Order: sequence, then structure tokens, then C-alpha cells
Amino acid sequence: MNTTLRNTDSHLSDDKLHIQMEILLDVDLQRLVNKANIAGLTTLRDWILAVKELDDVSGSSTTASSSRRANKYVGRSFGSHMTN
Repeated sequence: MNTTLRNTDSHLSDDKLHIQMEILLDVDLQRLVNKANIAGLTTLRDWILAVKELDDVSGSSTTASSSRRANKYVGRSFGSHMTN
């Protein structure tokens, strides 16, 4: 989605996208991320890969209901930008 918004006012920087993605993490995965202390990773890609690895290792892959909940919040976050 962020790729579609490139070169517009609605495009999120890597820092803002990172924050948005972190907010939408499953609560259990969020705890794992905080314990792993991966905040020092310098690129969004490295952070995403580290979170994915934590999720894979923990076996706490996102359930369908969590995915629907996350999609709902993403829609709310970007919905106002998409209508303009």
C-alpha cells in the first residue's frame, strides 16, 4: 500500500511505517519484540525480518481474527488519505 502512495503527501516514511506496523503487532508478538530489544536495527527491512523470525520461532503466527483486526486498523489509518 505504501508503494501506491509514493510521491504523495500520504506516503509514510520508513520511520512512520515502522511505528504503524509495531502498533499493529499481536500483543504476544509485541512482548517478544520488546524482550528481544531489536529497536537498534537501523533499517525497516532488518526490523521486519527480525520480527518475522521472532514470530516464526515462537510459533505464535497470527491468527485469522488477528489479521482481520489488523486490516481493520490499517484501513482506518489510511482510509482518510485514500478518499482525497
